[in-house]
Amino acid sequence: MSELLVKTETAALQPWYEIREAIAKAPEGVALGVAVRDLDTGAAFGHFDRLVFPAASTIKLVVLVALARAIDDGRLNLEDRRPVLSNQRVEGSGVLNWLETGLDLSIHDHAWLMIAISDNTASNVLIDTIGIPTIHEAQQSLGLESASLNRRFLGRLPANGEPENVACARDLVTILVEIADGSAASPEQCGWMLRLLGDQQHTARLARHLSVGFTFAGKSGSLTGLSHDAGLIRGPGGGAAVAVLTQGFDDSYLADAFIGTIASAVISDLGLAQVNALS
Repeated sequence: MSELLVKTETAALQPWYEIREAIAKAPEGVALGVAVRDLDTGAAFGHFDRLVFPAASTIKLVVLVALARAIDDGRLNLEDRRPVLSNQRVEGSGVLNWLETGLDLSIHDHAWLMIAISDNTASNVLIDTIGIPTIHEAQQSLGLESASLNRRFLGRLPANGEPENVACARDLVTILVEIADGSAASPEQCGWMLRLLGDQQHTARLARHLSVGFTFAGKSGSLTGLSHDAGLIRGPGGGAAVAVLTQGFDDSYLADAFIGTIASAVISDLGLAQVNALS
């Protein structure tokens, strides 16, 4: 019996013991949304996975898919260049806010900065280049329930009356799965997106405890009181798409550590650390 068949047959019986135990240790008062999908079998787990949170930088996954589709359509090219305008520069994560206005970079470089180091200014350059209506079209075609980019990045919390970018764990996993299986855009552009996500520099959450033999490709998000992470974890025994959204941790270090325990639990529940010996 093949390894995949064994895994598929047991997927429906997956009790998710470890992840349930890890979730039970969340501090009182913390809002938590968790979604998991086994990339081989499709087995899924959700804990308040439709609960809507301010998305922070996880919404940049939607921008990335919309960009990849614009490249597929021939509307944009990765070698096209875009300057950084003064009205696109915002504080928060990234480096472009610290560099000269008018700096001219390729769309590829802006995309790398948006994903790998979560540069807010590069993200605004890409949002303006793609257009929010086009980004909304990508959201709809992905079948997302609530994840939506509704404004540029501000470098601060939105004021009363300003729109918020939102997401739920289930939607973020949906995006990651479609990138992983090559259906979010063309296979070529999905491969490009995976490489960008694999260059992720913020690895203190889901990737926190990954050992040799594992890879991570994902996107985190942070705002005051918010700590999110969403990514693809692959090991010798297979892969999973995981999203953990949290709100209410008093200490960001504790939030990071907690999200790391969720990833470890997923690895244990799905047996990602060891290839099934049956064949």
